[in-house]
Amino acid sequence: MHSVQKRSMEIKIPRKKAKVQANFIVNWWNNVDQWSVLMVASLIMFGVMLSFGSSVAATTRASISEPLYYVYRQAAFACIAVTLLFSLSLLSVDNARRMALFIYGGSLILLVWIMVFGHTAKGAQRWIRLGSFTLQPSEFIKPAAIVLVAWLLTRRIYDPNFRAEKFALLLIAVPIALFLMQPDVGQTILLSVTFFIVFFISGMSFKWGAILFASASVGGVALFAFFPHFVDRINRFRDPSKNDVFQIEQALNAIANGDLWGKGAGEGVIKYQLPDSHTDFIFAMATEEWGLLGALLLISLFAVLIVRGIHVASRNPDPFAQLAGIGLFTLFGLQASINLAVNLNLSPAKGMTLPFISYGGSSLIGTAITMGLALALSKNRPGASILRKVKG
Repeated sequence: MHSVQKRSMEIKIPRKKAKVQANFIVNWWNNVDQWSVLMVASLIMFGVMLSFGSSVAATTRASISEPLYYVYRQAAFACIAVTLLFSLSLLSVDNARRMALFIYGGSLILLVWIMVFGHTAKGAQRWIRLGSFTLQPSEFIKPAAIVLVAWLLTRRIYDPNFRAEKFALLLIAVPIALFLMQPDVGQTILLSVTFFIVFFISGMSFKWGAILFASASVGGVALFAFFPHFVDRINRFRDPSKNDVFQIEQALNAIANGDLWGKGAGEGVIKYQLPDSHTDFIFAMATEEWGLLGALLLISLFAVLIVRGIHVASRNPDPFAQLAGIGLFTLFGLQASINLAVNLNLSPAKGMTLPFISYGGSSLIGTAITMGLALALSKNRPGASILRKVKG
């Protein structure tokens, strides 16, 4: 008799666990912004699909015998990114802030480490070599810094005497200084512009507006004075006839070659002449193979995700979650916009990837951190704002 009861209990326990797990997933799905999740999933899927077309050309240039080498790696990075994104999206508002602090501190240590032991490529020292992989900590610190800046600036609501502006400026100035030492002007501009937008939305005073404008002006002059590669890229953009613009020309040829319907998946030919067709210029490769309609679909996914994310975040009753969410979706949107502008020759080359689409582990993981924290902060939490006001 006892043995029969014991067996029935053993059968019921797994069912109970499965029910709890199902309720857990349902609860997450009901509270997260579902449209944002679907669009993020679509972008990740498109990124893996496009790696099939870009991998053959990339492995040919790198003399790698396995033609699907970059496909396997991109798929592995995508699995890691999805797991990380989902895990971060489960966090509460307070735990999202704590996680951002942990990521910021860890990335800061890695950025300092790079200055001494970092891997150098194309004249820049931005990576940590881990066997056949390279890690770029600058991708991770950007979303963490924006979340922490948002938290500092919204502390003024609860403590008017808190010197939020000075601490926020210091918090953002440290990684920017390390970016410039690598040097990485693209990431510097991206983080600086996002910081300015977040600062402005939080209620920037005229005094601090003047300070930031003066700082930006001095920084712009310094870029032209001390970063010759930045000046070279500006000159190549302004006067292509006197400079080497091979990649841009090939990218524009690929886009034009795509016509309306494209050449078909994997049928592009210009990608074999385009060195960064799997990274910075993957949009050009996608347009050649998918055509104008495919390119518009990809751009629409980015546009809708960005607008939707900012809209959902702006309706959040929690001031910190609202500001941080807007900042994260803005960061994501600016990076996508810069990459697309470079592919279309509307901006000087920045060496910046297209989020979720370009090949690269650091890029995928960094974007997963951005979107994971954004989804966590923009989740529906009934009564959360009232509780937060009580906590002060």
